[in-house]
Amino acid sequence: MSTEPTYGNPSSHASDSLAVQGYLASRVKKTWFWVIVVFLVFFISISRLYLGVHFPQDTLFGWVIGLFVLWTLSQWGDEVVDWFRSASLSAQIGIGFVVSLVIALTGILIRLIISGIPDPVSWSSFSTQARSIDHFITLSGALFGMIAGYALTRQYARFSAKGDWGKRLIRYILGIVGLLLLYYGLDLVFSAIAPDETTLGYLLRYIRYGAATFWATFLAPWIFLKTRLADLESG
Repeated sequence: MSTEPTYGNPSSHASDSLAVQGYLASRVKKTWFWVIVVFLVFFISISRLYLGVHFPQDTLFGWVIGLFVLWTLSQWGDEVVDWFRSASLSAQIGIGFVVSLVIALTGILIRLIISGIPDPVSWSSFSTQARSIDHFITLSGALFGMIAGYALTRQYARFSAKGDWGKRLIRYILGIVGLLLLYYGLDLVFSAIAPDETTLGYLLRYIRYGAATFWATFLAPWIFLKTRLADLESG
C-alpha cells in the first residue's frame, strides 16, 4: 500500500496516460502500437488501485476525462495548431501566456470553492498539501515557457537534430546540464527568497518552471546553432 497526499478523484495517471499515449497512437497509426498503448494505459491505471491510492470510480472518471481530451484533440487538434502557427510571433507568445494564466486561475478557483469544505479528521494531516495550488502553478509556468520557446524556435532556431554522434552527445550533455542548473539552481535561490505557499513563492515557481522549459525548447537549440553544434533545418 502507498500514500497519496492529494485528492484521488479523478486519477490523473488514468487520464494523462490515456490522453497522451492515445494521441501518440493516433499519430503513429500502427496496430502493434495501439496494443502497447492499451496495455500500458490499463496497467498504469490498475496499478494505482493496487497501491491503494484510488477507488475504482477515480480511475473510471480519469478514463472519461482522458477519452474526452483524446477525442477533442482528434477533432480539432490540427486546426488549432494551424491557427496558432498562422498568428504573429507576439500573438503566439501572448496566447501561451493567457492559457497559462487560465490554468493558474483554475487552481485558485478550485481552492476557493473547496475552502469551506472540511477534510475528514483522519486525513487532516494531508490537507495543506492537498489544497495547495503548486501543481497548477508548475503546469502553467512550464506550459508558458514551452509555448513561448516553441514559437521563438520556429522563427529563430529551427535546427536539425541530425549530425555526427560527437555533436549529438555534446548537445545532450549541454542541454541536460543547462536544464538541471535552471531547475535546481533556481530552486535553491528562490527558496531562500520566499516559501512556496506564498504569492511571491508561486510567482517564483512559475518563473522557475517557465525558464526550464524555455531553455529546453528555445535557448538550448539557439545555442546549438550559434556554436555550430547543429545545423539549420533544411526546408
